[in-house]
Amino acid sequence: MAKWEFANEVVLITGGSGGLGMSLVRKLLDAGAKVYASDWSDRNLGAMRASFPEAENGNLVLDKVDVRNISSLQSWVQSAVEREGEIHVLVNAAGICGMDSYDKVTESYWDDVVDINMKATFFAIQSVAEIMKSQQYGKIVNISSVGAFTGGAIATPPYAAAKAGILALTKSYANALSPSGICVNTVAPGPFDTEMIADFPQDTMSRIVASTPCRRVGLPDEVADAVLFLADRANKHITGATLDVNGGLYLR
Repeated sequence: MAKWEFANEVVLITGGSGGLGMSLVRKLLDAGAKVYASDWSDRNLGAMRASFPEAENGNLVLDKVDVRNISSLQSWVQSAVEREGEIHVLVNAAGICGMDSYDKVTESYWDDVVDINMKATFFAIQSVAEIMKSQQYGKIVNISSVGAFTGGAIATPPYAAAKAGILALTKSYANALSPSGICVNTVAPGPFDTEMIADFPQDTMSRIVASTPCRRVGLPDEVADAVLFLADRANKHITGATLDVNGGLYLR
């Protein structure tokens, strides 16, 4: 297991109760970070409080935030800035997927997928940019998907489009922020073992696994370690990059 060191660092994570979010929270707390994690669901936040006693001692701050509401997202970031005075890492892990075919996509579904996966990513980065620039330091890691490269073969067209948009956002923000000591990167996972893929048809999952050279889906900890590699202080010269974590499902 990789050993990470984030002592005295303040880390913001959107989508903290998801499979990836929970793994990130655990690893970051173990590495000494002060973690602010958001989620839209009271039930999910309650489950996190039960799982992490650190929520009682102040090392983990859990907040209800619907990232579709940009003013709420911005207020959450600003609150963390006011409390801590600095933000070292932002991980944009909030996301939704779905498996309906293109002809079943509704306008409301399109809006939710694009707003949660891509729009919130843009505005979360915008919200931390000034404090990170003033520090001349920051690490931002966005979560895309293998679907950004394969299209809707694994998920819906809106999801693939939103995740592809994140790749462009990452490059744009890397150009804008890297001169200020801020590294902006993306992790693009293949399917990994979370609730997000639990409803995928079994024949679909069997086909995906058979097409993957590693012959299995990924694990949340494996994706989390890729995120932390990019967020670590040792990363001083990787920016605008996309790190694939897909077991070889898509080789480029």
